[in-house]
Amino acid sequence: MIRTTVTLAWIVLCFRTSLSLENSGFLLPDNYSKYEPPIGTHGEPVTVELSLHILDIVLDERAQTVKFDSYFRTFWKENRFIIENMTKPYVQMDTDAISKLWLPNLFALFVQKVEKPELIIPAAGVHLYQDKTIFRTSLYLITVKCNMVYFNYPMDRQTCRVKIQSYIYSVETLLLEWHTKGITHEDIVMSSFYLEEIRMLPPVTIHILIDSYAELNFEMRFKRKLRFSILAVYVPSLLVVMVSWLSLWVPPEMVPGRMVLVITTLLTLTALFSANVQGMPEVSYVKAIDVWTLACIVFVFGTILEYIVVLRLSQKKGTTVVDAKGQSKVTPLKGNWTMTGAEKADRLERFSRLASVVAFAIFNIAYWAYYLG
Repeated sequence: MIRTTVTLAWIVLCFRTSLSLENSGFLLPDNYSKYEPPIGTHGEPVTVELSLHILDIVLDERAQTVKFDSYFRTFWKENRFIIENMTKPYVQMDTDAISKLWLPNLFALFVQKVEKPELIIPAAGVHLYQDKTIFRTSLYLITVKCNMVYFNYPMDRQTCRVKIQSYIYSVETLLLEWHTKGITHEDIVMSSFYLEEIRMLPPVTIHILIDSYAELNFEMRFKRKLRFSILAVYVPSLLVVMVSWLSLWVPPEMVPGRMVLVITTLLTLTALFSANVQGMPEVSYVKAIDVWTLACIVFVFGTILEYIVVLRLSQKKGTTVVDAKGQSKVTPLKGNWTMTGAEKADRLERFSRLASVVAFAIFNIAYWAYYLG
């Protein structure tokens, strides 16, 4: 039974691969060569139109690459075909039949890996139309280099550009254009980014040595999801800074309790940022989250400096005055324009309670307006 099934499958496979251009209504002239590109009706270069349908996208920040699964579709006219007795609008050909035809030699710049998935046969197809247009589609898993910039991390947007060129044929032989279908995509869901748009750029011509080649470009634009950073970094650090403000309400005489509270908040903030830095991009320049980190540390450290100043002022009882005999004595500070050290410390405490909140609020307004704007 198994041998019979294998035999039937082999017969069906042989029948499919034996499908030729002749019995599909197309004939090739005797002087046809698949190594020579076709030409237009009036001798102009052949125009190859490109369309993509993207199924999924994976952005790898550590490898600085973007990987996308896409149906790669190409259209071009083969005017050397001879049509005979074709009744259907198009004929679907077996992928082996395409080996007899000329194919545009396209490639993408900065590609690191290209995979062509297949289960039983390659995921590809060919349609031949009555107007001599060839439509070829294949499924590819393409990994392209994408250099990312993290100045605004984690409010950053990333743009990955893919460049597609003709490898051998210059613009005198082959032109590239976008098909009317352009680039479409599925409802793509990514773990750390939103797909904002996929934008097709106009065709361009690049010059290499003495020849010029056609090139197509498209950009994939991503926006980072901010929810994780808010919950893991911004909200905890904000709460730690607010806890440090509570020390301003502790009486200066309670030195151990106040110092323990301030130092603990500083150490907690440092440990929080150290734990989150492992998942951040490693770059040599300052990121947005680095600015936030430094500001939070400065505000917490500022409460420590404020308390030191308060302690020093509290120890001053008056001013030292030298009399005519050269002897010094301590005179209490009196008058409307003089205050004792304790009074100065008390006024500094009340001022710091308001100033720290106002300063941090101003910083937040400027920070979020700049990086989100």
